[in-house]
Amino acid sequence: LRSQLCLTFGCMNFVIISFVVLICVAVVLFVGEDYKDLNQETFEELGRGIQGRTARYLADSLQYRLLPEDDVNLLFEMTRDRMMGYPSVKSDDQVPFADQFEANKNQYPIVGPDMPLDWQISAEDNAEDLQERREWYALDVSTKTPHFVYQGLCDPIQRNNPSSFGYFANCTAQNNNLESGGIASREQMVSTEGDWTQTLYEKGKDLSPLLKSMYEFNRDIREIGIYFANQGAGASIVFPHSPLDGTYSFTSVGCDWASETENPYKRGSTILPGEQTTDCPKAGTKVSSRAYNPLIRDWCRRQALHPGKLLVEGPFLDAFTPDTWLLSFGKSVYDPITHEFVACTSIALQINFVEQIMRDARLTPKSHISIARWDRTGTVVASSAFNISEEQRISNIDELNIGISSQSQSNFYELVNYDEEWNSTDVQEKYENYLVRDDGFVVTAYPIPPVPTNYDQDYKPQYLAFVSVDEQEYFQIVQEVNESTDSHIDRSIVFATTLGAAAFVFSMIILLLMAHTLTIPLQQMNRVAKTIVDSFGDRSSQIESKHREKKRAESAASQEESAWEKDEGSVEFKIGNTARSGSQDQEAVQ
Repeated sequence: LRSQLCLTFGCMNFVIISFVVLICVAVVLFVGEDYKDLNQETFEELGRGIQGRTARYLADSLQYRLLPEDDVNLLFEMTRDRMMGYPSVKSDDQVPFADQFEANKNQYPIVGPDMPLDWQISAEDNAEDLQERREWYALDVSTKTPHFVYQGLCDPIQRNNPSSFGYFANCTAQNNNLESGGIASREQMVSTEGDWTQTLYEKGKDLSPLLKSMYEFNRDIREIGIYFANQGAGASIVFPHSPLDGTYSFTSVGCDWASETENPYKRGSTILPGEQTTDCPKAGTKVSSRAYNPLIRDWCRRQALHPGKLLVEGPFLDAFTPDTWLLSFGKSVYDPITHEFVACTSIALQINFVEQIMRDARLTPKSHISIARWDRTGTVVASSAFNISEEQRISNIDELNIGISSQSQSNFYELVNYDEEWNSTDVQEKYENYLVRDDGFVVTAYPIPPVPTNYDQDYKPQYLAFVSVDEQEYFQIVQEVNESTDSHIDRSIVFATTLGAAAFVFSMIILLLMAHTLTIPLQQMNRVAKTIVDSFGDRSSQIESKHREKKRAESAASQEESAWEKDEGSVEFKIGNTARSGSQDQEAVQ
């Protein structure tokens, strides 16, 4: 019975406790997984907002470094004001500044120092002006004044040294003659007042203090330049002063465009007369940096064809320094009086420097910051994942393997249609909430310049700032929380199993005690019954019983006899006393 009780109730307890433990384990696993899923979803939603805002904040912080609009406008205005009247008037009569000492006369208020030619440079202590920018320049550099550049400049001493920076084939003193405009074709110099090279030099030097101030104020600038059309021959003012590399060449895009395109401010006339473009190197021609003419550079052509617009150019190879990639910002200058094309302007940043900005701006060690042109292909301007100086080529954003495919780039480009009226809040939310997960990265983007607060029909982004965060780092916090949750789940399962085992052992102990207590009377009955059954038909037990009774009787008789002997001695003593007492009484009577 006890075994049956233990088996029956023990098995029942085991099944019930095991069932309860399994339910507890299942609940713990279900709740744990549900918690992890909820945690993942919550973090993704939170992370999407955070990373979207991060891309926006990054765009806000980088726009002033990657889009120096104020500097460009200042350079445009001071060039326009100083060259007012080009090419009709060489004097200051047309400049918008009145002479303070003579009535009815205009006078430009700044007189700058003479500018050296590019090869006329001497060593100087300019560490304070350059600081960290010194490493950007391969050759000597001076920050005293800009230098003046036009076609054919060369160092006569180096005319027989082709490996020299100042070398130019057939160099003579005429090459450096400002009054005649160097070796440029006379046909290119035809104008109402003759050659303008000397005049551009004289007027341009007055801009020297302004250029120096701009360079010192904005420490991101590598180069500031004003690139004059100069009646088709070209001439430039560049700050800081660093010699051209005469061993280096660039590819011409030709200047036929200037004689084939109508002047946007002067209907019926082309940007330049045909005779001023006849001597331009044809498109595809390799040209020495010492025969530099800005009109045969693509970035200047685009500026001239889009007057009034701030254009971003690049990355492109510098025409003066080998293996140097630049990002240029500028506006074309047309004279407001004569409506003639005066110059292109440029504020240039070095791409290597911009790439370092991207690396410094990374959110995590494995994340990447990239700036790409706002177009369907996403031409990379700079990226922490790309070194243009090492690659020596232009790349598209989908080639960098940072979670942005060509389709993703196209989706980012088409996310907002700026040709239709838009709401700034809606646009911001679209960019902040649009997140791409691909190739192990989580990617968001935001336009530069940032979306204006009020609707502007002329607004178009110049770039897209991409933030690519490695998924493992992105979800690291979630993974840590989930790992902690798994640890809690494991401990809960162990606790539930241990508690179930302890409960089973305890219940079995109680069951054994109860079974023992309940079976005590049965055990006694079982022993009596066993005795009866075992002694049935056996008289030896009766003999033994009689023998035991006889022994008990003999023992009792022996005890009585012993007691009688003790009592008999006492009676005799009493009788003797009684007899003596009776004789004494008789004698007394007698």
